[in-house]
Amino acid sequence: MNIYENFTNMYQVNKTIRMGLKPICKTDENIAKFLEEDKERSDKYKIAKEIIDKENRAFIEDRLKDFSISGLDEYLELLKQKKNLTKNQNEMKKEISKQLTEVQKKMRNEISTQLEGFPKFDSKYKFRYITDKEDIKILEDFKNKKFTTYFKGFNDNRKNVYSKENISTSIGHRVVHENLPKFISNFRTLNKAIEVFGTGKINEDFKNNGINVTVEELIKIDYFNKVLTQSGIDLYNNLIGILNQNINLYNQQQKVKKNKIGKLEILYKQILSKTDKVSFIEEFTEDNQLLECINEYFKEKCSLITVDLKDLLENIDTYNLNGIFIKSDKFLGNISNYLYKDWWYISNLINEEYDYKHKNKVRDDKYYETRKKAIDKIKYFSIGHIDELLKDKNVLAVENYFKEKINLVVKEFNAYLNKFNEYKFINELKTDEIAVEIIKNLCDSIKNVQGIVKPLIVMGNDKDDSFYGDINYIWDELNKFNKIYNMVRNYLTKKDYIDEKIRLTFNNPQLLGGWSYNKESDYSSFILKDNKYYYLAIMNPNSKSKLKDLEKPENDEDTIYKMKYYQASDPAKSIPNLMVINGKTKKKNGRKVNGENIELERLRNEYLPTEINEIRKSKAYLRSSSSFSDEALIKYIDYYKERVKEYFNEIDFKFKETCEYKQFNEFAEDVNLQAYQISFIGVSKKYIKSLIDDNKIYLFKIYNKDFSENSKGIPNLHTLYFKMLFDKENLENPIYKLSGNAEMFFRKGNLDLDKTTIHHANKPINNKNPNNRKKQSVFKYDIIKNRRYTVDKFALHMSITTNFQVYENKNVNETVNRALKYCDDIYAIGIDRGERNLLYACVVNSRGEIVKQVPLNFVGNTDYHQLLAKKEEERMNSRKNWKIIDNIKNLKEGYLSQAIHIITDLMVEYNAVLVLENLNFRFKEKQMKFESNVYQKFEKMLIDKLNFLVDKKLDKNANGGLFNAYQLTEKFTNFKDMKNQNGIIFYIPAWMTSKIDPVTGFTNLFYIKYESIEKAKEFFGKFKSIKFNKVDNYFEFEFDYNDFTDRAQGTRSKWTVCSFGPRIEGFRNPEKNNSWDSREIDITEKIKNLLDDYNVSLDEDIKAQIMDINTKDFFEKLIKYFKLVLQMRNSKTGTDIDYIISPVKNKQNEFFDSRKQNEKMPMDADANGAYNIARKGLMFIDIIKETEDKNLKMPKLFIKNKDWLNYVQKSDL
Repeated sequence: MNIYENFTNMYQVNKTIRMGLKPICKTDENIAKFLEEDKERSDKYKIAKEIIDKENRAFIEDRLKDFSISGLDEYLELLKQKKNLTKNQNEMKKEISKQLTEVQKKMRNEISTQLEGFPKFDSKYKFRYITDKEDIKILEDFKNKKFTTYFKGFNDNRKNVYSKENISTSIGHRVVHENLPKFISNFRTLNKAIEVFGTGKINEDFKNNGINVTVEELIKIDYFNKVLTQSGIDLYNNLIGILNQNINLYNQQQKVKKNKIGKLEILYKQILSKTDKVSFIEEFTEDNQLLECINEYFKEKCSLITVDLKDLLENIDTYNLNGIFIKSDKFLGNISNYLYKDWWYISNLINEEYDYKHKNKVRDDKYYETRKKAIDKIKYFSIGHIDELLKDKNVLAVENYFKEKINLVVKEFNAYLNKFNEYKFINELKTDEIAVEIIKNLCDSIKNVQGIVKPLIVMGNDKDDSFYGDINYIWDELNKFNKIYNMVRNYLTKKDYIDEKIRLTFNNPQLLGGWSYNKESDYSSFILKDNKYYYLAIMNPNSKSKLKDLEKPENDEDTIYKMKYYQASDPAKSIPNLMVINGKTKKKNGRKVNGENIELERLRNEYLPTEINEIRKSKAYLRSSSSFSDEALIKYIDYYKERVKEYFNEIDFKFKETCEYKQFNEFAEDVNLQAYQISFIGVSKKYIKSLIDDNKIYLFKIYNKDFSENSKGIPNLHTLYFKMLFDKENLENPIYKLSGNAEMFFRKGNLDLDKTTIHHANKPINNKNPNNRKKQSVFKYDIIKNRRYTVDKFALHMSITTNFQVYENKNVNETVNRALKYCDDIYAIGIDRGERNLLYACVVNSRGEIVKQVPLNFVGNTDYHQLLAKKEEERMNSRKNWKIIDNIKNLKEGYLSQAIHIITDLMVEYNAVLVLENLNFRFKEKQMKFESNVYQKFEKMLIDKLNFLVDKKLDKNANGGLFNAYQLTEKFTNFKDMKNQNGIIFYIPAWMTSKIDPVTGFTNLFYIKYESIEKAKEFFGKFKSIKFNKVDNYFEFEFDYNDFTDRAQGTRSKWTVCSFGPRIEGFRNPEKNNSWDSREIDITEKIKNLLDDYNVSLDEDIKAQIMDINTKDFFEKLIKYFKLVLQMRNSKTGTDIDYIISPVKNKQNEFFDSRKQNEKMPMDADANGAYNIARKGLMFIDIIKETEDKNLKMPKLFIKNKDWLNYVQKSDL
């Protein structure tokens, strides 16, 4: 059974096809004026957006200046209650947190309501705040020429600014979730400042600075309503600045740390505000501008880094460490690795703390899942808390990380700043490699400083106010450098060409808005064709009204064909509104009042024939109605057949016999399908030429490489889709529909030939692909790098609809699951996003046997793994040195496209489902060759491909051909919605897919690390025996997992692991600057030597002798070696060596070793991952087969870890 046969014509798919355009005859010179106008409009659009934002800023200021948020007192009281709770009052904390969330939501809603009626620039918008005549002129120009549609995306974006949702770009979020906590956290420091300086002194300072505000007002929650606007924020921050100056002077006089006062925090700027100097510069345009900006920043901020921050972090341990927090994401791992050479050291301690608190809970899969969720919810941990966990571990306290690192980065910063100040910048910066390096190093040193501070920046109310007053102030000042950094980097690495294209309108905002024959003059466009090519004709806006009817050809040689396009707008909806009035069929819409269209009902009663009206009222034409009859349906359809033909008289309807329509909806859909018609009429070629010469139309050949006379092979899909639009068979029964809303673009050639690489004709050139047998090639023409940027380029983007005849969407998941349930011969393809392979595919049959293994580093003769690694290295070097960075995006996407082609071919060949890992989980587990966003791109491209899968080599009417494309996935919305299935693609939990013995199902379930001699003895004491097998020369460790952990409950728990075979050990290599390296070791010899060093006899009870040893070094090494015994995946850095070796014998008395396998078992570690991913897919299919038919739309696709282990282990029983 071919399950794919069920998956054609499932739903419509909208696509955009992209074609090139070549100007014909005098078009190129005639359109120069329009190109200039569209370029000017494109430039003015950027200016117009900033003008509209001026309006937005004024609107926000006006609406919020006298506005007051309710609930501030309640919010403050809840915070106080929460702060006063003890650690053990978790339920109360949760309840208060819930109440706080509700108050915050209410505040956001109030702000959003106050900001209703925000500026939305369209043709009807009237300016309320902009007064500058030049600004108004620019915007009015867009309105008067009806180009406000340009701003649709911009308006949608600005809508988010006024949203009531808790999104980071909204005003509500900025006010409630960012500035309000800062405002409240300042109360404590303000009170301390009042205590030290007195209100009189502070208020006098305010008054001397021309500010009529008292410090007493600043410590009242109601004052927060005065800092909702940017002007209020500026005033408040000014007051804070005055106070911070006094605090600074005071702190300098204090020798005792605890007497010092923390800095007050300034508030964030209001959304859309632009108050700092750098914000007004979008990009640097000259060297001096860049150097001036850097000088100004460092002149101002140098002491902030070298004195204030250094002093703060060097003395971090003098503050309340329970009130200083570290973010719990990657920063904990970085700190852990820096201090303890173990990325997971701190995380493991946190896990252990959780385990101790829940020591009576059963340690099953659910427990570990619950633990992970509980710990993941904790956004940050206090340094004091982590130090408590480290107690008795004989290691450095966490605060030492900050004390050590700040000295290193400040030393580095000073060195780079000195070099910058000493260097003579006399040459053009981009061409001066030394200058670029100096600037880059200085800028990077600030990023390194930010990297030390960032882990400490958290939101919350249990913080040490003194410490956070200072660190938050410093962080805000450091963050001002981010924009400078990006601008500097962009300026120095800017390419010699510009990729930006402009949208062409030919002074018509509706250009290419549709193709309808009756609206050609509105859209200023039509399509022509001859025997070889298709052409796009654009009408001169001053002539378009005169070009309705073109001259007929004189003869065949003078004939070119013009498209005649008809598309009634959803005519099926119009059918019930058609009626004969005064002998003519008309459409009447009536008017709804309170949900009822009384006027339309009156017209129907008056003008519909009595019999038809009775059928309508009784619903006798509907099969679902109790009064249905076939006779009524036939009469009803016959009546509306005539109405449709009369009303849509331009369309040549060819209806079926009325009795062939099983229901009225079928007839209505038939009307819809036939309301789309394309035909071609002959017009005079000479006349078209004269129109071009007379500047009345502009003609472009629609073109891509497939239209070239030298083109070989099968055309690409865009070309095939385009040709199908006008295919005779398609026009008779449309599968591909040409939709409206095309767009035309232009990119000016802007790369000078003297700034690019040219390989001249007839000279040998080295082939990029090292696997190509032919090392050099010779071409008869020049090869110009980035040639496309040296010439003008026109492009046409056309919208099409595929499967146009499908009017009712089918549920793909349910259809797939129904097919799988009743199909016995199912294959699964597992895709591993590998560590040594970019992608790896493994095909397994329904019995779980490997049919094919496909490493996907190579596509054709190209080793993309090597090519991408080389390209990435070049980019890394360019990035490090701030040189122009070549684009790798197209190379990656090109690889993914070809890899997806191979995968989809395998799917069709084997009638297979596709199985991937759950992406989010997997990225935490292993290192992969692409960054996560590229693998997401892979998934998205794969889903889009499977939405409409066409095999170009098949006959167009065959299943999988152009007219019957396979539709194997639901339309993509987002990754969250897909859960465990998207059509034929299944997403399995990735737990233990690569590091598992594919034969015995053994996997390492231990949590092993050295903590103390006592705990190490306890660990090894639980083994049943530890022996040396003299015959086979390896150690045997016999144990029962149930003595160590609950993770093996319900599965095979008794194992004997052996030190058989080599292992690859990772280590820091001092000869390679202490970077990570790897080496192969004989693990048996290592253990032998260790035991020999401690006089452990191999002939006696090894376990008993171990129990008598009391040396830390021994147990650290023994644990390390035992972990290597368990290590199944062995990879050697910088090589393709990556194999699986099992420490457990299977029932054939063999140890699995992927290096010795044939094609029936995994041949390397990535193959093992793909194999087990596919096998988990088969488990999903088993679940589907056991699911009742009524639940196939959403079966419970869940695999417990226990079930997975039993599934794998059963094959070796």
